[in-house]
Amino acid sequence: MQAEALPKDIKWRSMEHCGVCFPPTYIPHGVKMRYNGADVTLSPDQEELATFYAGIAEDGPQLGNAKTAKIFNKNFFMDFTQLLGKDHTIQKFELCDFGVRPPPRGVRCACASASALPAHLRVVCVCVCVCVCVCARVGATTVQPIRRHLEARKEEKKAATKEEKEVAKAEKAELQLKYGFALVDGHLEKVRDALRMLFSILQMLTSRQRLFVYTPLQMGNFTVEPPGLFRGRGEHPKMGTFKRRVMPEDITINVGTSAVVPPCPLPGHNWKRVVHDPTVAWLAYWKENVMGNTKYVQLAASSSFKGKSDLAKYEKARRLKKHIGK
Repeated sequence: MQAEALPKDIKWRSMEHCGVCFPPTYIPHGVKMRYNGADVTLSPDQEELATFYAGIAEDGPQLGNAKTAKIFNKNFFMDFTQLLGKDHTIQKFELCDFGVRPPPRGVRCACASASALPAHLRVVCVCVCVCVCVCARVGATTVQPIRRHLEARKEEKKAATKEEKEVAKAEKAELQLKYGFALVDGHLEKVRDALRMLFSILQMLTSRQRLFVYTPLQMGNFTVEPPGLFRGRGEHPKMGTFKRRVMPEDITINVGTSAVVPPCPLPGHNWKRVVHDPTVAWLAYWKENVMGNTKYVQLAASSSFKGKSDLAKYEKARRLKKHIGK
């Protein structure tokens, strides 16, 4: 049965969804960074930004090239000092120890492990980060505490048991089930895990005493972009800039007039705005702070709802064919 044609410029008659999924809240690890050879305690927000920088590979496209590294470090430290405040101990980027640094040559190490090395290999670094001293041949490095913490977390993730991976997989599937679908105009579409989805829909409709049935459509990107450092391409002038965490107060939600507004998943927060605009196909949007671009949450490209616009283009092409001379 063919769906009822919608009026011009109207994308849907009814739309309902669960909003957007936010990335996990940052959990402080409490590892201190080093500045001018001394430990410095950071606030959770400051620690998060320092951790983002420590996670950038020094041989990668951002820090592995002298030109890009200069831009990246400048933008990063500008945002970092703003977060620290003008009276903070940290004032110069050159005195910060965020990661692995090449050792100066010709310096003998005084640590116990050096005695086990041959004399010609005892040329190592003076550790700026005193908590770790890796004694090896020329070219050995010192590992800053935050970077070492990140590497340990990577190893823990790799060493996860099958049961732990199954739990993580189940949690991801649960988020997909909750946020990955929208109910739009009763349009029929086959979805993955149909039985669980049907049960979820029946629960939703029964609790609201609805007498009509919608069918779920799969969404595309339903997770808000996590915070981090903007990478960019080539020598992008904004690379290294802090991509701030998107909060509910930044997000506009679009639902049908008769739909229940999705509750904000973060306690103590609320959506910036809730609109009921059937002339657009997006479900939510926000603006990111680096480039000022608008980010939309749309239905998946495989969705038949999304394919309506493609069908209209094909029909228009067929009509034009009759009027174009061969």
